[in-house]
Amino acid sequence: MPADGESVGELSIRGPTLFSGYVGQPDQVTPGDGWHATGDLATVAPDGCHRILGRRRADVVHCRNQAVPARQVEEVLLTHPGVHDVAVVGAPRRALGEMIVAYVVAADGPPRRPPVADPYRRVAGDASGVGAGRRGA
Repeated sequence: MPADGESVGELSIRGPTLFSGYVGQPDQVTPGDGWHATGDLATVAPDGCHRILGRRRADVVHCRNQAVPARQVEEVLLTHPGVHDVAVVGAPRRALGEMIVAYVVAADGPPRRPPVADPYRRVAGDASGVGAGRRGA
């Protein structure tokens, strides 16, 4: 990938401290060349600095044979005045493939089942209140 700060690709890493595989998942191993695809989308600046833009897989939830962009669901939920922040992910479900789950930080207080969850139940399969915090923390 060119180091132009604009081209986007999946970040891969390797090194002597990289893990050798996943516990209980022997078929999920690091490729023979030692590079591990992280699932992070990134750019590389001309000075060699990497900028992580987001996740490759987490951006799409596969629910009922439909690819649902998680960011679109987040944008809709963020239009509600009672929502300070939200993160949407897919949770495995046998019948659905994945269920859309929204973790919501309420705009006005401590964690609780946010009232915003009910109107959006058709969009998000579940909505859970979470405390304030940094995204990705």
